[in-house]
Amino acid sequence: MKQQLKLIDGDGHIFEDGEGIARHFPYSAAGGRLRSGVFPLNSHIQYSLTRTPPGAFATTPDGRFQNPGPEGWLTFMDEIGFDFAVLFPTAGQRIGRIVDRDYALGAARAYNDWLAETYLQRDRRFKGIALLPMHDAEAALEELQRAYTKLGFCAVLFPATGVQLNLGAKPYWPVYEEAARLGCPIVVHGGGHWDLGMETMNVSTGANAIGHPMSLAIALAEMLLNNLFDRFAGLRVAYLEGGPLWFLMALERLSRSYEAGTPVNPRGELLQLPEGQTVADYLRALIQAGRLVVGIEGGESDLAYAIRVAGEQAFMFSSDFPHEVNVDTIRKEIRELSEREEISDAAKQAILRGNAARFYRLATA
Repeated sequence: MKQQLKLIDGDGHIFEDGEGIARHFPYSAAGGRLRSGVFPLNSHIQYSLTRTPPGAFATTPDGRFQNPGPEGWLTFMDEIGFDFAVLFPTAGQRIGRIVDRDYALGAARAYNDWLAETYLQRDRRFKGIALLPMHDAEAALEELQRAYTKLGFCAVLFPATGVQLNLGAKPYWPVYEEAARLGCPIVVHGGGHWDLGMETMNVSTGANAIGHPMSLAIALAEMLLNNLFDRFAGLRVAYLEGGPLWFLMALERLSRSYEAGTPVNPRGELLQLPEGQTVADYLRALIQAGRLVVGIEGGESDLAYAIRVAGEQAFMFSSDFPHEVNVDTIRKEIRELSEREEISDAAKQAILRGNAARFYRLATA
């Protein structure tokens, strides 16, 4: 491209500071305490011998863990040229695996307060994704209101796996309704690989490759077929960290499956498309309205085809820093995308900035 690209990172990650989060735990005065690490351990599938690029997962050259923290994140943003970075949890994505309702509520509140204090108040370029205690819809609704209207978060997280019900389940509807009323986006993020039929898989490389897009496809089907987008007219949802191709698969297979086995809807709670409209048509309309977006990362070889199928407004770039990447790999990914002649300049700018700004409602110059 001839002009300098302006960039927004639609999905990066922080590493949680357990001691820092514990200082915000609301039940400390009553004797309650957070466990070491705050959140449950990752799926057993992740415990596998693998190598990652130098600097990925914020490790030093000799392999020691190093949390980049806010200063490291700002250095990364300056070196790459990101105007904003939307920050997601790492271990916090496993909050749904907590069984104690009050612990989950306390952990969510403590995490959100810690992220606001440590990152959001440190620099306006940081934008936060809030955790919700999905174990209790009323508590989740209250935390959504607090995080979005008082702490200044730009969206709330629904983990793609690990929650107690499917993401279209009726107990969650009040949370969707309030998010739609406030204009607060919901982000569904691939992460843990529970309940996906991979319990016997012994190499985490395969789980990461397959689990992320599989969990996002399941979440989309649950939310779509339970008619959340029609029921809550202002609802906006992003599906992140699975690349674009799972979404193309979902467009085709959900359309064919809906036609072959249209849900019977005695209570009027399921998706009912008008005659002649396909699921693909319906999802494309949501994309055009700014109500659905899919995260992509670097090296997406079929991105040009995905844009032809779903449109340039369907996708937004995510660095995933500091997971599995470093400054050099992200710089290379952005350079390669910016030089792809089969993708228009308008599409590149939409993917690298405009779609994230639109979805998260970020004020940009």
